[in-house]
Amino acid sequence: MEPISKEAANDILEPYLARIKKCILDAVNGYYTGSDYLKVRHKHSPRTSASLCHDHITDSIQFEFENEPGVRVSKKRGIFTLTVKGIVVLRFKKFNNKLLSSGISTKQMQAFNLQDAFQLEMDNLVPNGLLHVGYVLNALGTGVKDVYITYRYGNINIWNIPLSEIDVVQPELFPASVASSTTRRRNVKAKGITASAGDENAINS
Repeated sequence: MEPISKEAANDILEPYLARIKKCILDAVNGYYTGSDYLKVRHKHSPRTSASLCHDHITDSIQFEFENEPGVRVSKKRGIFTLTVKGIVVLRFKKFNNKLLSSGISTKQMQAFNLQDAFQLEMDNLVPNGLLHVGYVLNALGTGVKDVYITYRYGNINIWNIPLSEIDVVQPELFPASVASSTTRRRNVKAKGITASAGDENAINS
């Protein structure tokens, strides 16, 4: 089977990229900057931190896409995936600076990294690409620097798609309706001898 091209994968995933990125940003940055782990975060090993972030990412992805047409969320043999249009399968991981994920080398992980969909036994699904979606932490290790999608074969990335230019919609802090209702009206006082007939009518009405 020919590897799926970067262009083909991007065309398939484009409608979902902003939402995928937001799920990852909210989950990972929420762990590092939120209040839930404020008192215990310093006790966590890098593996524990990555594991907790992964749990939050998969929970967010499942909530976001569970009832999405053409998209399927699945967890089988410990591997959580998001399948889009039966063509690509996404797995979510933390990346190192080489945009590669690490972890215990199970048969399932080896099969995914080697694009072996048959060995994964994905309910008779034979996708064109088994892709990784991963985040890279900033230099201080306090949040997400960027998010990427990669097509990996073994320990080499054939190509990658950076999501740095994908805009994530955030809720408005001050919706337009609220802002307009709180805007103070400017009072205009007419000057008696210089007011026009139109001004006088407006004042008297």
